[in-house]
Amino acid sequence: MRTSIVNSNVVAILYGFQPLFEVKPLTCDQVDGNVTKGLPYATQHYMVDFILSNILNSGIQAIGICNQRNAKSVLDRARFLASRSKKPVRTSLCIVPPVLGCHFKNKFEKSTDDLLVRSMVNFVKQHHPCKVALIRCDSLYLMDMNQMVNQHQMQNADITITAKPLPITDIVGESVVVVNADNRVLDIETHSTQPSSMPYDTSQSLVDVGHYLIDSARFIECVPKLPGGGVSTLGQQLVACHAKDFRVMAYDLSENKIPGVTAFKSNDFWHRITTVDDYFDAHQELLASKVYYHYDNQYWPIPVNEIEIPLGNKLYGFITNTLIGSRISVGHNARIRNSIIRDNVQIDEGVMLDSCIVMDGAHIKKDAQLRRAIVTPDFVVKCNDCIGFDLLSDLRRYYVTPSGVVVVSRAAFDVLLQIPPVQLRNQNVLNSTSGTE
Repeated sequence: MRTSIVNSNVVAILYGFQPLFEVKPLTCDQVDGNVTKGLPYATQHYMVDFILSNILNSGIQAIGICNQRNAKSVLDRARFLASRSKKPVRTSLCIVPPVLGCHFKNKFEKSTDDLLVRSMVNFVKQHHPCKVALIRCDSLYLMDMNQMVNQHQMQNADITITAKPLPITDIVGESVVVVNADNRVLDIETHSTQPSSMPYDTSQSLVDVGHYLIDSARFIECVPKLPGGGVSTLGQQLVACHAKDFRVMAYDLSENKIPGVTAFKSNDFWHRITTVDDYFDAHQELLASKVYYHYDNQYWPIPVNEIEIPLGNKLYGFITNTLIGSRISVGHNARIRNSIIRDNVQIDEGVMLDSCIVMDGAHIKKDAQLRRAIVTPDFVVKCNDCIGFDLLSDLRRYYVTPSGVVVVSRAAFDVLLQIPPVQLRNQNVLNSTSGTE
């Protein structure tokens, strides 16, 4: 089922690690502030695990981590995943740092983004690849990159952009890839209120996933000449500037077949995490009846955390439709449903959790009640505390998203001083959370 490794001459460059302002309430307690490594996913994964596993499982020989700060945490995570991989992995991992004082575009550029771009070009020149995989790290998805490389070669493309078909009615704030009947890219629309539909399905549009494959010669030639706009949009800039000059093709992510995944499970696992609501919704979908990936897929492994000891869980409460990590303690008469509980969490007796995400090391004390809440690492919820039922009261203590998700964090009040006041979408949000279970 696995395609042959055809991309030994492909290097991957990961970028887009900077924390977005909209997810800062989830990362404000962390020292490194790195949104991608810092954001846990499910019970024992991090967001970056999926991107790194896609690269390692596809046989990529060199990975450049282009991060403006604290790239070492991502580098360490990549080394851990490579060491835990069930397949032999011989991958070169390195940080692509800013080149200070470099001569760029015939003048000294002071912009950090420009320095990072220059570092990317130097990284590609150093490894002499045939192709460059430019990957933005703000999404969760599974992808066998060999299949994209195969299509890129067969279509004799200069640039291939990965896109995901989505119903037009579900597209909000996404960049849409405009293609013709042959899947050749004509344009890329950013934040369009009326996105263009696919030529063969007028009810759907192709959404930019943030994964690009570029011939290395084109990359070295074109990237330094881009007009600018930030490293986070580098791939989109390449497509927008050269869609007419180069052969730019679209690759449909939904057609990618993951080894070890049965035929009836289509590759619909894709989430863009740009807001707290996106993060919460991704976990709620994980708890739904349709499962998109498996921890124990030996053909496409995504190694879990560095836990070598037995689980050691003590579960005495009533738990339904909940994923739990390791070393969890749940007291008597506790009720937990539709929730994600990560490692080293203590939940005392009488606690009620409904649709919550409890991160590593948190402690929920006796008789506390939480609904639609995210408890950040090592936070202690007091006895008899009630969170998620009276949003107006919660707004005085914590960050509340537009959809009514409460981020329970020590630094939430400081974040509220920096982020514009939350405007709940309508009064129905308050009304829907005013009752008790």
